[in-house]
Amino acid sequence: MADAREAASVAVQTALVDVLSGIGVAVFTVMPQAVDGGSDAVFPHIHIDEPILGSFDTMTGDGHDIIQRIHVRWRGGSNLPGKRLQAEIYDLLHHGTLVMEGWTLILMAQDQVFVTRMPDGSFDGINEFRLIVQKT
Repeated sequence: MADAREAASVAVQTALVDVLSGIGVAVFTVMPQAVDGGSDAVFPHIHIDEPILGSFDTMTGDGHDIIQRIHVRWRGGSNLPGKRLQAEIYDLLHHGTLVMEGWTLILMAQDQVFVTRMPDGSFDGINEFRLIVQKT
């Protein structure tokens, strides 16, 4: 079971990087770190967080119910640039398609979207999606 979860996680993250790289900002699955331990990422950027996977098996196959958070990080005096990026992510992914080797996408829908202000003054916009995938 752990191997199937890891395979699903890698397949989803790889497909999301492929789709979101077309937006035109840096896309990370692991944030670059500076020597002092702080972030060394450029702004704005997209960070595809680690997915939360649950079982979603059927009588005919193995599957996963996935919660996937996608962070948009930006700096500035307005939340509009990041909200525009969040809207682009929604347009690309909500009821969209992902090409994944070994997996079929059954559902991809945005559940939540919100923005928080970080201690350093930057913004963190979060799009949270629910995906259901089945092993092919």
